[in-house]
Amino acid sequence: MIKIIFTILIISACAYADNKSDAQTRANTLGTSLSGTYSDTGNIKNKLYNPVTSDTKMQTLNQSWKCADKSTPYESQSACNDSCSTPCTVYSFDAKLQCSSSTEAIIITPYSFSSGGEVSLKIQYDTDLDWSIDSSFTTSNISGFCSNGYVSCTPGTFNNCKYYEFGIKHKCGTTEYNTYRECDAACSGVCKPSDNKVLAFQRSVSEMKYSGGCFCSNSSCGSSFNGVFQNALSYFGGGITAHAMKELGFALIDTDIDSSTLSVKYYAANAASCLDSSDDKTDTLKSFYQVGSIHYDEELTEQMTDSESLYNTVTAQSNKTAKTSSCSVTNTPAAINSTPSQTLLITAGQVGNNYWCSSCSMHSITNEFTIADKNNVTEFKLTSVKFDDWIKITLNGYVVYVGPYGGDRLSIVDGHVQYSATGTGSCELGTSWSKSPNVDFKNYLVNGTNTLRTDVVVAGCGEGYAYFQGVEVGSDNLGVTRHNSCSIYEQDSNCRLYSETVNGTYETVVNYTSTGIIPGSTCTTVQGSSGTYVVCDYGDRIDQVSSKKNVPLLTGGTGVVTSNTPVTISSQNNGKDWFLISRTYICQDGSSYNFTEAKKQADLVGSTINRDTGDFSYYSDSGISSGNAKIDTMSYDTCSYTCTVQTGNQDTTLFPDQTTRNTTTAVVKEQRPCGREKICPYDSASETLISDCTCTNSFNEVISLFSSVNDAVHDMICSSTPN
Repeated sequence: MIKIIFTILIISACAYADNKSDAQTRANTLGTSLSGTYSDTGNIKNKLYNPVTSDTKMQTLNQSWKCADKSTPYESQSACNDSCSTPCTVYSFDAKLQCSSSTEAIIITPYSFSSGGEVSLKIQYDTDLDWSIDSSFTTSNISGFCSNGYVSCTPGTFNNCKYYEFGIKHKCGTTEYNTYRECDAACSGVCKPSDNKVLAFQRSVSEMKYSGGCFCSNSSCGSSFNGVFQNALSYFGGGITAHAMKELGFALIDTDIDSSTLSVKYYAANAASCLDSSDDKTDTLKSFYQVGSIHYDEELTEQMTDSESLYNTVTAQSNKTAKTSSCSVTNTPAAINSTPSQTLLITAGQVGNNYWCSSCSMHSITNEFTIADKNNVTEFKLTSVKFDDWIKITLNGYVVYVGPYGGDRLSIVDGHVQYSATGTGSCELGTSWSKSPNVDFKNYLVNGTNTLRTDVVVAGCGEGYAYFQGVEVGSDNLGVTRHNSCSIYEQDSNCRLYSETVNGTYETVVNYTSTGIIPGSTCTTVQGSSGTYVVCDYGDRIDQVSSKKNVPLLTGGTGVVTSNTPVTISSQNNGKDWFLISRTYICQDGSSYNFTEAKKQADLVGSTINRDTGDFSYYSDSGISSGNAKIDTMSYDTCSYTCTVQTGNQDTTLFPDQTTRNTTTAVVKEQRPCGREKICPYDSASETLISDCTCTNSFNEVISLFSSVNDAVHDMICSSTPN
């Protein structure tokens, strides 16, 4: 379209050139006129863009004039008045190449603000371009703007972020897709819009590559929407309008930013209604609308690896050398120290038989054992009790067993045993008891020292003891092994971070610039001797988020103990607590190209070379060495060898009357170069050799020839006055 415009202008500007000189003069001033007339965006819009997209008439480059009774425009009003019988007016013409009318197709307006610097936007549409808004939607709070979407986080932070991509729903058959991109990937070339408005669809961070570049706009990065609203809305609206133009056939006509309402309006018309807009031309126009990211990385990477590429030519700093270095920061979780699961066997009392003898008395024994973490004990059962005559067992002050008849106490009152509030019995029962309660008392355990007390009433001779059995789950102490091969580049002021990718997915730096992408957490599985653990990275920390341990059971077999309680195993608070950070640095190595040694070598070779033999001296690792570089050249002299050949008898010289003299019998001769072999090139069948190859000095002949030519030129000039 611009080519057409300038063609019209140039034709109009040069149409009055009547001769070569006049045309040359106009051509010399055309560039100056173009520069002066279209030197700013306002002039370009008013004089070029508006006339081809609206009913505004276009004028010629330099103002011209026209009358009704003449078809030719005139350069000045006076010239027009002199030639016309009707009034002269400024010449203008219809240059409209696009559409007949336009309307407010898309309006983007702030809907609400938050104290964290966020804004929610309301997007309104006139989807059928009938001058009436018929659809709208409102975004969630916007923390960052993208060229084809936005980021919404906890207000005032860049935490708990959700990511959105713009798109227009499309159908392929009966299947609907959120974007044309997704539809076209499944059904190439047959997708049709199913909803005539751009919506925002939530995406995972890895899918935000389709959103183009993003930037933070809330208070967490020292910004706010109020301060950047014009750039932000223009950036935000670019993605929306690109979809509308490319997929709905809108032809964007103009944009207007209203500072009083902080809104931006996009004026558009239907591309199919435009003048000279056949289907192929409309599709060509749409093909220039950009949606989403621009994929320049592949080309840039290719040029970076080519030392002679334009990229490296432009970015070369003085005469310093540069290199590309790749490195990584790794944080690898692993089990550092491990304790295996084990079965516990704890004895209360004293094992034996009839080691106490009395008529009716109480005997007591205290036992202690240690539990490091009671949460790791899955079972702690009283499995066996042996006594004669009465027994009471307490664990950390809790009564866990009274036998043989149960109860909650054990004492001797008036020669009898009292085992409950109302229950009493004889001291001598005449029985050695063996009981198997199999009751779990793990809830009575404490971390550290645990105390068992065994009280036994004996009449005659007797004993008392018990066995507790338990399972203590093993533990793996998880830690992080760190390796940073990038530290040397981080500390080198000559190195710049060119690219950075977290966990092979999230591009956080591209072409020296932060993308604004906040990486999502990545989880991995760590195998320890006691169990399997799920570990996740968050950038500021690495957590063990769950565990699954295999433990033995007292009844036999193996059980599984799971936990979903997070445990932080690393917390650097430097943003580097990711499993893998891959980086590329571009480093100027600080050294300059040094030609001192090369010059020294050249001086020695040049001063010692024998041009006849080719022998020379040069510097080598062992000192000064000898070499030979004799070049086999043919002998030559300063003479130019030529020969003279007769080519015929007719002189074909063109005379001033544009004819030859066929009756002329002058001999026609040519002087030809002989070349290195000194052989005259001629055809002996039709040509005659007059003189063979000789060293010829034709200076005098050339001067005479020039004089003859000069005379001939004067003969060709037609003049009424002889020279």
